[in-house]
Amino acid sequence: MRKFKEYYFNPRNLLLLLFVFFIVGPVSAQDSSHEESASYQGEKYAYYMTAPEDWIVDFENAEGDSYSIAFYPDSESYFDYTAKIRIGIFKNGKRTFEKFVSEDSVYLHKRTENLEIIRSDSLIYSSGNEAILFETEDPGGEYELAMVAYIDLMTEIVVYELLVSSREHFGEAEDKFQQALSLFSIDKAK
Repeated sequence: MRKFKEYYFNPRNLLLLLFVFFIVGPVSAQDSSHEESASYQGEKYAYYMTAPEDWIVDFENAEGDSYSIAFYPDSESYFDYTAKIRIGIFKNGKRTFEKFVSEDSVYLHKRTENLEIIRSDSLIYSSGNEAILFETEDPGGEYELAMVAYIDLMTEIVVYELLVSSREHFGEAEDKFQQALSLFSIDKAK
């Protein structure tokens, strides 16, 4: 299991990166870790995210898109997929969970023209925490975003987004999304 890293700017890191780039050459953006799970140490909890069965975890490409990690079928790639789950972990700050969800929903509407939410639901997962789910009207049709889930962990908010490349993949992808959410677990921070 790979742990998330905290990143910060350090001039030595930039010099090392430039050295590796020019000596070794660029690394393919489609390389992935082929791991099945990831952990993140938050302020109050440690989070464990596990990919659905026959899916893999991709850190590098997800981070390039400003997400923490992504899951997709092990026979596909981050950029060529039938379904993909992107996960972001956000510091909550002083916002309430409801305000975060509201602001993010507005952001999704601005980012995706004609986005319509047709269903909302909640899910209680194994640790007893609740996820708020939204389903879009035309997943894989007019837009790729199919579902979004928000998990409130007080100091952080975890957001899962399901993307599908076409409508025909939504049924199976929704099952994998539910599986990924059910595999999410937390422990008290160490």
